[in-house]
Amino acid sequence: MAISFLEMARSALARGDARPFDASEEWHRENWHGDPAVNLPLADDWAHRAARGIVDELSDDHGAKLEDAFHLERIREDDRRAIVETMAAIIRQAWQEHAIKQAYENSPAGPALENDVGACAPRTGRQPERHET
Repeated sequence: MAISFLEMARSALARGDARPFDASEEWHRENWHGDPAVNLPLADDWAHRAARGIVDELSDDHGAKLEDAFHLERIREDDRRAIVETMAAIIRQAWQEHAIKQAYENSPAGPALENDVGACAPRTGRQPERHET
């Protein structure tokens, strides 16, 4: 039976907590066979935790083509940290842009400024999608 996306997300977060991809080589050597909760390097914030969960899901042995790309022993410690930090920054930016868009849409000036979406649109040259609520 397939698990739901919510169950998958919870599982990925738990695995990311237990085996943080960006933890030091020393931590991985000392905790590989033990209880990782004993000496767990905590995430900096929710986005950092989410990035760890995403990396764990991508490196999980379920046929993902990225499994080799995120293999712990093939990537240097500083590169692993950079991968997680970059993902966390992307997650934070996406949340910030979402919050700006929500504030814009919920503000009294929002409808009057309908064509002026530059403040909340990503700098890709594309206009943000409009969703009917």
